Amino acid sequence: PNIPDIGRTLIVEDNLIIAIDAEEHLRKLGVQDIFVASTVDEALREVETNALEFAILDVNLGESSSLPIARELRERSIPFVFASGYGEAPSLVAEFDDVPILSKPYDADALARAIIRLLGS
Repeated sequence: PNIPDIGRTLIVEDNLIIAIDAEEHLRKLGVQDIFVASTVDEALREVETNALEFAILDVNLGESSSLPIARELRERSIPFVFASGYGEAPSLVAEFDDVPILSKPYDADALARAIIRLLGS
């Protein structure tokens, strides 16, 4: 599917295999500039230092969640989607009920549909 042009994209994912898959999916969709972070602190540094245009946030990051990152992205008007392998994601992210949630494992098509839902085609 054709997605809108998105530039610098941040993947926040604490599972290396899933992060690599997500990066591959983004490349298939034409995204070139990809940053990966596995912790809240790393991700917030990336948000601070890179002019990001999009992000994929794993809801659960070990003992923490990606909510502080989501709040910072929203503050900066940077669009993002959540990714979750757990059923409790909707309750965790209730304040972001307008943000698509990708169920892990997801493929490039599911990611494309979420991007289009968020940004249009």
